[in-house]
Amino acid sequence: RFGSTPAVATHGDNAHCSRHPTPTTEGLAAPWANERVRCSPPYSNIRPWVAKAHSETSDACPLAVMLIPANRTGQPWWTDLVEPFRDRGQGLTVEFLPGRVHFVRPGQDPNDEGERPTFAACLLIWQAM
Repeated sequence: RFGSTPAVATHGDNAHCSRHPTPTTEGLAAPWANERVRCSPPYSNIRPWVAKAHSETSDACPLAVMLIPANRTGQPWWTDLVEPFRDRGQGLTVEFLPGRVHFVRPGQDPNDEGERPTFAACLLIWQAM
């Protein structure tokens, strides 16, 4: 579990944790040093978030986990920033999740069906080497 891990691609309106960026400490601009980071980036603009995780993960930021659509493996950001490094002992692993992710909105009963996208998802997991 992440405990007090900040969710870096959220803001006050959609945050599910107490630590998240504000308009003045936006997740792409703020350093991720001394943090274990989780991120569900905007699916319309994934590349800068993957690049940020790739560049920030080190001894200073020992772990970054990102939830992304699994149907994007042909995108240039995947072929540039994920494929050359994933599952090759370079600190990046990919875990394809079974089924569809269940998104629950704030205040919604977690037992409700919620929203499910039409695509599967995967986790990109960067760990400092």
